Amino acid sequence: MTRLLRVSGALGGVILLVTIAAVAGASSAGACSAAGAAPVAGVPAGLVPLYESAAAKYGLGPQGPAVLAAINEVETNFGQNLTTSSAGAVGWMQFEPGTWAVYGVTPTGAKAPDGPQGWDNPADAIFSAANYLHT
Repeated sequence: MTRLLRVSGALGGVILLVTIAAVAGASSAGACSAAGAAPVAGVPAGLVPLYESAAAKYGLGPQGPAVLAAINEVETNFGQNLTTSSAGAVGWMQFEPGTWAVYGVTPTGAKAPDGPQGWDNPADAIFSAANYLHT
């Protein structure tokens, strides 16, 4: 992994790093991505397979699912807050529209729809974040 999604403000970056460390630590103990293991507390169980599949497809390594979950939690509270940020970031993983235009993909790797039908789709947004982190 060479990049993280842009987080607005210094505090956002600190929160993101703390959340990644907390989720990644739980993941390394087998709590987030091991088959049959219970998800990390607070991570919706239905999203775990998306994090795992996206991380595997884009080669994000063993901490990849935890990183994707941490970004999703910090940015939108797992899709509970899909409002546009003050910086103009949108959707489940808070992409700026220009970044989405470049990295937005579906789980099959096809170009994701531009606009809310893409970035507000959790699978498209999570796979797009993995695609972005991979590059």
